[in-house]
Parts: sequence; C-alpha cells; structure tokens
Amino acid sequence: MKLLDIEYAAFISCPAIDQSLQAGMLLRSNGGYTKRANSATAICDVTGNYRKVIQACEAYFEDRGQPSVFRLLSILDIDEFDTKLADRGYQSIEKTLVMSCPLPGISRQRSKINSLSGDDWIDAFYQISGDKSQYKRQHLEMLLHIKSPCLTAAVRDATGAIAALGIGVVENGYFGIFNIVTAKNQQRKGYSTILISELMSWANSTRAHTAYVQVRAENNPAVELYKKLGYQENYHYWYRVTGE
Repeated sequence: MKLLDIEYAAFISCPAIDQSLQAGMLLRSNGGYTKRANSATAICDVTGNYRKVIQACEAYFEDRGQPSVFRLLSILDIDEFDTKLADRGYQSIEKTLVMSCPLPGISRQRSKINSLSGDDWIDAFYQISGDKSQYKRQHLEMLLHIKSPCLTAAVRDATGAIAALGIGVVENGYFGIFNIVTAKNQQRKGYSTILISELMSWANSTRAHTAYVQVRAENNPAVELYKKLGYQENYHYWYRVTGE
C-alpha cells in the first residue's frame, strides 16, 4: 500500500469544484465546505523558494475570496516549509489521523443499512447532526459530483427512525468512509459500529482492498472505535491557517 494513494483516492472521493496543481501543491476550492476541499495540500516534498510557493497559494485563494489554508502530511519532508508558514503567522490546527484496515476477510453481516438518495441523505444528515452550516448546498453538490462507486447509507432504529448516517466511496481499490454521524439520542448504542461494519462489507463486495478514514486526533471515542474494527494509524496531517 502506497500511502499517497490514499490521498489521491480521497481527493477523488471528495471532489472540489475547482482544482489546480502548482509547484507540488494541490490547490482545491469548494465554496468553503470542508478544509480538505478548500486548502493547499503538499503532495510531494516542498523545495525551492518557499516564499513564492506560499504567495502563489495565497493568490489562488484570494482570487476566490477565501482564506488561505495549508494542509500538511506527516509522510512528506515538509518540516522546513511548515516552519516558514509558522513564521508567516499561520497557526497549526486540527491534527487528523489517517487510519486504514485491509478489507479481505471481513464477514458479511445481514444488511442493516438503507441506501438514500443524495438529497434525502443530505436532509437527514443536517437534521440529526443539528448542523446549521451555511454550506449545505456545497455539501450536496460535492456528493452529487462523486463519480466513483458510492453508498449514501443510513441505519434505522426499531421504530424506523434514522439512528446513524455515513458515506462510503470506492476509488482505485481504496474505500473511504466519510460523514459518520449518530443522532444524539442514539449515541453509545452501537449504531455507528453497525453502520461502519456494513459499509466495509459493501466495499468488500466491490473488491476494494483497503478501507481508510480521516479522523480528528482529539476525537478519542472515534479513534478507539476504528481501532476495535481493525484500523491502524498510517500517518497524520494538520492545517496551517490564519486568524483562528
């Protein structure tokens, strides 16, 4: 498994409306929805004139009326570049773990999930998460632009109400799990475990070979849940931002 392949799969699985490659930086803009899709990610070791690289990224985001956000991967040699960003006033936030798990051998459970249309899934997501985000439209557009095999899934409780939601996307053999959310009154009842296990089982049926997830390092319950399901940390990333 090449770790950068996970990155490339994640880029395709969460498509941005605008994308550009400059000096080893993948620049992505999606109207503000998610830092992953609105940041400059170093996809190779950053060398040369750091000031010019940073200024080019800043100009990209300024042209789109967005703040400059840099996303840095621990698997690359970017320590000096990271220091230059810090010197320029960029703060380090949101350390995120990238964890993966091999798919072959996962047992197939009885199906306990439902597939929803994109519109229905988005409506349910914002209802049970309580998220009042102004980016609901951009979230839906991203979902509708996914070209790879995708499952927008829900788990229901005994009454038929949605207890948990998530998205799974298969790209080049890598299965990404995104947007896992459990209704507040259904937390700690095992619905997330059921949902993730079923998503992985579906991915296994598509002949994907590796499942991965991006989870905030501070989210200990989620990290422990994925560890119990067989995931291990491969690397991490963090963001450099101004004004936070």
